[in-house]
Amino acid sequence: MAASPKVPDRKGAPQKEATAEELRYIQQIYQNQYMLINQQIETSIAALRELEATRLTLENYDNIKGRKNLMPLGAGVFAAGSINDNGTVLADVGAGYMVERKVGEAKGAITTGMDKTTETIKKLQKNRKDIESALMDVSYKLDSLTYG
Repeated sequence: MAASPKVPDRKGAPQKEATAEELRYIQQIYQNQYMLINQQIETSIAALRELEATRLTLENYDNIKGRKNLMPLGAGVFAAGSINDNGTVLADVGAGYMVERKVGEAKGAITTGMDKTTETIKKLQKNRKDIESALMDVSYKLDSLTYG
């Protein structure tokens, strides 16, 4: 039989064996963390997809300039328009600020954003795996304590 995790009391006294109630509480915390990390991963993947779409559009910039295209206005609304060939775009740099960048610079910034987002996803996946392992450990200990 595996030993139950040790739980300190409120005053920091020496640890005692965790009760079934304490293990259920710990289990719920891990389940909540697991759910939140899954949501963060999904959000990061959506951001990565948007960055990829933007990168592909910038790579095809020469093919779309001067031609009539549908331009996004926001909230799923588009207007017909064409791109003047000045070789620059406005790029969001965060907190509602936009800066004018050359297309090549914007592609580099998008690639950097994709790399950072990919690294964040990898870290989140590792954290999810660690929490999943801890959750399984607590669940096993709770089952052992409950069912003997």
